[in-house]
Amino acid sequence: MKSFKIYEWDEACHETFETLKGILVKTPMLKLPDFDKKFKIHCDAYDFVIKGVLIEDGRLVAFENKKLNEIEQRWPTHGKEMWAMIHCLKTWGHYIRSKDVWCRPTMSP
Repeated sequence: MKSFKIYEWDEACHETFETLKGILVKTPMLKLPDFDKKFKIHCDAYDFVIKGVLIEDGRLVAFENKKLNEIEQRWPTHGKEMWAMIHCLKTWGHYIRSKDVWCRPTMSP
């Protein structure tokens, strides 16, 4: 048998709610790029999708993802990771052309 418990909204709950609300309504989430600074690209691959984020000074500039077709889904993990890196480099070529870029694939199990 389930017991009925009255939920009490205390000060800790209110502080947590206000913190979460502040995070959700803070704008802008994406940063405008500053082309004098260095970009970082983080890529990852999963069974059905590849994704990547373009970062500058620890802030998100852009993100990209692509659903893999049936043939690409059969590739080994290292092939998907490489495809994610190539896809992101092509997508953000206009940002990173003639610049040093740090690119890191994230190996997922």
